[in-house]
Amino acid sequence: MNIVMLQHTFNPTTMGWVRGLEGRGHRVLTLVANDTEPFGGWAEDLRVAIVPDSAGLIGRVLMRLSSGRKSAVFAIPQVRHLRRVLVEFETDAVLVKIYSLRNIVALLVALSLRVRRAAWIEQFPPPNLEWRIQRRIGVLPSRVFTVLDERPGGLAMPLEPPAAGYPVIEYSPVVPSRVEREPIAERPVRILTAAAFWSPEHKRPFWTLEAARDAGLLDGRCRFTFTGIGKAAGSGEGRKFKSQRILIEMVQDLDIAHLVDIRVNVPYLNMPAVYDEHDVLVLPSAWEQFGMVVPEAMAHGLAVVASDCVGSRGCIVPGVTGVLFDTQDRDDLARALRGLVERPERIEAMGAAGRDFIVRNASPEVTALRLEDLLKR
Repeated sequence: MNIVMLQHTFNPTTMGWVRGLEGRGHRVLTLVANDTEPFGGWAEDLRVAIVPDSAGLIGRVLMRLSSGRKSAVFAIPQVRHLRRVLVEFETDAVLVKIYSLRNIVALLVALSLRVRRAAWIEQFPPPNLEWRIQRRIGVLPSRVFTVLDERPGGLAMPLEPPAAGYPVIEYSPVVPSRVEREPIAERPVRILTAAAFWSPEHKRPFWTLEAARDAGLLDGRCRFTFTGIGKAAGSGEGRKFKSQRILIEMVQDLDIAHLVDIRVNVPYLNMPAVYDEHDVLVLPSAWEQFGMVVPEAMAHGLAVVASDCVGSRGCIVPGVTGVLFDTQDRDDLARALRGLVERPERIEAMGAAGRDFIVRNASPEVTALRLEDLLKR
């Protein structure tokens, strides 16, 4: 089967989907908007095509009025280019994540070509008029629309009424990796915060340092890495995203530059190696639609400390694969970090449990079987 995946970027998650499907003998083409997205990057041996966005007046206005990654939601692909790619690839099915105008347009083009369409979203669909109209005209046919309403961690978000008929497909992370790390008791704990720098109200990467300070963990027992979309050094200090500026100022005020590594715009292709360098992932976001980095980090054997919100909660078995803290309580995050650093054996146990759980329940191979069954209906 020839399957086209529509993404904004080619990230580790996409690589997991593609490898799983190609391992089952399918041909997969991934469509992306451009090759300049800061977190972009992909493997040369995988099929990737660029379908640029239209330069229409409406699209330009909406993207100018929006900020950060929100601009991608309003982007519209060049329809003629998109249609040509789908035809030349002899596409049998389109797989798309539904949350943007760009992806809705892609589904309409696939509909016009009588191509089978499958979609997944990271939360249950909003019960609004827009979604009902799309389903009614066949853009989102219920028999091939998927929704993640039961997370690996056991969080159930049942749809009502049950007759909605949405089949369920679980999330596929990066390919699991087993890395032999030095015993944590013999070195500093390496803590990673992978959160974009564009929204201080949302991502809050600086919470990691604030909580570590409150917990008394800036004494050399830990090393901290921050990675996300931002402004690289030399690209205009005054234009750095607000969260990034806050983080840099904190490092300077606390005089802890020797403990902190800030990596801006790390290509997605390089993120698996970044996970392998660390022991703990901290995701301090106020809210997350899914929190993609959580299962990715688990797949690489990291213990996870995340805010107790929908996007993170469902991937973590509290006390087994990670720790959840009160989203609005930074002191709770401080307690969680202190509890792990003072008992490094918990970090190692949680990392191993998290990786094993992903292998059993949400590996690319497991998900490919579910997708294959879905696409053949």
